[in-house]
Amino acid sequence: MNYINLASEILKYVGGQENVISVTNCMTRLRFQLKDSQKAKVEAIKNLKGVQGAVTKNGQFQIIIGTDVSHVCEELQKLGHYVDNAKTVEEAKKPRTLKKVKLILGAPLSGQVISLSEVSDEAFSQGILGKGAAILPLEGKVYAPDSGKVETVFETKHAIGLVSDAGVKILIHVGMDTVELGGKYYAAKVKQGERVTKGQLLLEFDMEEIQKAGYDITTPIIVSNPEDYLEVLVTDKDTVRAKDDFLTILP
Repeated sequence: MNYINLASEILKYVGGQENVISVTNCMTRLRFQLKDSQKAKVEAIKNLKGVQGAVTKNGQFQIIIGTDVSHVCEELQKLGHYVDNAKTVEEAKKPRTLKKVKLILGAPLSGQVISLSEVSDEAFSQGILGKGAAILPLEGKVYAPDSGKVETVFETKHAIGLVSDAGVKILIHVGMDTVELGGKYYAAKVKQGERVTKGQLLLEFDMEEIQKAGYDITTPIIVSNPEDYLEVLVTDKDTVRAKDDFLTILP
């Protein structure tokens, strides 16, 4: 992906620099505050190579990019020098080659298994961000589904990206729109770039307080590079305990 060109095209279609108040990014999408949202050419943006969707939600114009979003946001910040003080995620490492064997990812949480199609956020429910399933948690602990490296711990701690030793890119996104909490009720137990082992505690979160604040705690677990594999299969269990077999990756 050419991040510079994509950022330039996005800026043009959201109405230019003069129409942008601020732009930040979460794990998968750009989040714009626009002076006039009617100036955004939504269909043109959706047709850009590298863009997976666009929605208006909670007063923000959001453009879904995927796990490369931080690079695009960084280029947008260079173009506009927007005053939002949002930190961009470090440049992701190159993906590794998948070993040609079946892989089984453990469940990162205990809870009820939910189809992605039932998740309220269309970026997940429509499979835009990848394949997998969601879990409605029974406890506020997230464990590593496989051994590998922590690729991203977003500063608001609501989402973690991993790259397994076999090259599987995994996104764990705790709750819907929980980026808005600014890290409140979350405690990361690992750092970006850290090596982790399967079953290691990654994150703790206060389920009750997050729900009291009005947020859905449904947690998608996504393989974000499914095009590298024959199939991503979800367990047939209705409920799982953390570390149970959860996703099977067929090479």
